[in-house]
Amino acid sequence: MPTLSTSTTKFGTAVGYPKPENMQYYRPISLLNTMCKLLEKIIDARLRTNYLTPQQNGFRKHRSTYNSLQDIQKNIKKTLYNKQVLGLVSLDIAKAYDTTWRPDILKKLQNILCNGNMLNFIKDFLSDRSFQVKINNFLSSTFNQQNDVPQGSTISVTLFLIAINDICENIKFPVQSTLFADDLNILCRGKNLNSIQPALQNTINSLTQWSSKTGFTFSALKSRCTLFTRLRKHKKLDLSLNNTPIPYSKTIKILGITFDNKSTWQAHLKEIRKATLIKLNIIKLLAHTSWGANGTSLKQIYKSLILSKLEYGAFLLSDVKQSSLKMIETIHNSGLRFAIGAFRSSPITSILTTANTLPLDLIILQNAILQKTRSAQNNFTPNSENIIKFNNFEFNSSEILKHEIPIYPPWAMELHANIDLSQHVKRETMEIRFRNLAHSILEEYQDHSIIPMDLKLKQE
Repeated sequence: MPTLSTSTTKFGTAVGYPKPENMQYYRPISLLNTMCKLLEKIIDARLRTNYLTPQQNGFRKHRSTYNSLQDIQKNIKKTLYNKQVLGLVSLDIAKAYDTTWRPDILKKLQNILCNGNMLNFIKDFLSDRSFQVKINNFLSSTFNQQNDVPQGSTISVTLFLIAINDICENIKFPVQSTLFADDLNILCRGKNLNSIQPALQNTINSLTQWSSKTGFTFSALKSRCTLFTRLRKHKKLDLSLNNTPIPYSKTIKILGITFDNKSTWQAHLKEIRKATLIKLNIIKLLAHTSWGANGTSLKQIYKSLILSKLEYGAFLLSDVKQSSLKMIETIHNSGLRFAIGAFRSSPITSILTTANTLPLDLIILQNAILQKTRSAQNNFTPNSENIIKFNNFEFNSSEILKHEIPIYPPWAMELHANIDLSQHVKRETMEIRFRNLAHSILEEYQDHSIIPMDLKLKQE
């Protein structure tokens, strides 16, 4: 059986980083052996293939938080269009990594891998681990790691995803779910509150039973629920978790995006404005006329601190009114004005041109097209949702090439390369001669795929 050296590969130095939402809690990151990480990457690539649930978007190739956010936004749009109600519950798993139960991971791995060297390696990897805690330059005593998977390890993420993989099996229709690592959201859409509340409560009860078997614990106080509807008179969702009421709120923050129950995006835009105004002061300070940074550096700082904040989840704002977008559009324009050193009286068009940056509405449109393209490439977009409409602009993503493994391997395909044009010396051949030759070649190979190589074509 393949084993690991206890003294090197099973020992980690834990460094704690305070969580931004609560400085009393720390996120431990283990500094582990580099050579062991290389071996973990090889095993990790084999372990992920065709096993994880389709709802899981965390730490997977061609997936991101945008996939979960897009699913939620799609349900909200359908709800408001059909004049229905949508109940959404964001469930928080308390200390998800720290409470991952190793025997449960190994049990699920046995169903995937049966017995073999890979399973034996993971068993040995999870057993007899030790660590020290490092604060500044001081090290604690050595402790044995009784539970969880080591944060900082390459394969730990996949092992955690396997541990939580069957959570969506407890969510039955009409309730839907989105999952990003341990961030679970359940949704249910219906005509009225009475039709969705029992379904959501039954799902929560099933998830509670699942958590008691797997070692995870849901925190009712950190979970949130809300109701999306445009109906003026409606009751609040009344849901409980382990006999503890789940707090109801008109706004709910999911993966960094604040959704409001009327889908006006006012709460989210206000949060963006508040966060970027603080960072705008940094650029204002660095843009001093006598000792400040140059324009190139200021523009890079602007992109890192402010534009990244404005662009995150921008595809969700494609339906927002232009009057509402002005709340953050002024931040975009002011940041660029400070970066290039323009006057207050400078027109916005000239500022954007000098900074070589798109206006905010086009940035949102660009992000919407990119997200729709990514979804189409990975078959995440139904055919009925291929067309984007934004400010009289239409984009059809139905013809986007897919990320699919070809039926025939590329090395088995016969490729024919026509090099007739290269037989003529460029300096001795007239342009009209090249053009006529190109047309004759295209007519000869009409039923073939034409791929020009190192060729400049002039449009007539």
